[in-house]
Amino acid sequence: MGFRASHLSYHAEVRRSERLNISTEELIKLLNQGLGKNIGHSKDTRIAHRLMWSHVDNDFFIAIHNKIDGTVITILTIDMYRKNYNKNLDDTKLSKVTNQMVYMGYAPGKCWNPDINDAHVIVYAQLKDFDQISLGHWKGNIKSLNLKHLTKLPSFKEWVSNKLEKKNTKLNNVESVLAKLSGGDIQYISIN
Repeated sequence: MGFRASHLSYHAEVRRSERLNISTEELIKLLNQGLGKNIGHSKDTRIAHRLMWSHVDNDFFIAIHNKIDGTVITILTIDMYRKNYNKNLDDTKLSKVTNQMVYMGYAPGKCWNPDINDAHVIVYAQLKDFDQISLGHWKGNIKSLNLKHLTKLPSFKEWVSNKLEKKNTKLNNVESVLAKLSGGDIQYISIN
């Protein structure tokens, strides 16, 4: 279920002014663009907990949001949220969700945590005859948001060769390899 157009309750507006520097208008715009990740819900499942990034505050915050009528009930810092809902957002989950937000462009790359190895790379081969084939999902040691580093990994090259072989395609028929992090943009990477 998506969210209706957002608006702040009086309480949420007061908390926004106390805890954030982002304006009400900018916050509403972020909420209505869906630039956040659901991290849990209250006992009443209409109430979603959304991790959001404020470019103004250069920090994350949580919007407690009624999905049915679009009302933002309150705004919490991560520390405040964890006091009541730590099971929803322990350190590992926070890092995973933060990484997902980075891949989707919802948070800046500086928030990415390379130590959380939950990412997978979706890989395609662009053939010389202009066809494109999907090679699948590669899970490995991702050290950078710039996926060109994968071409230096023997395990990645071997994986690409094996996938091409299974699809009856030779490496010399490949014009380029394209890859993207789950939720991210496609990047050109060279395999040669």
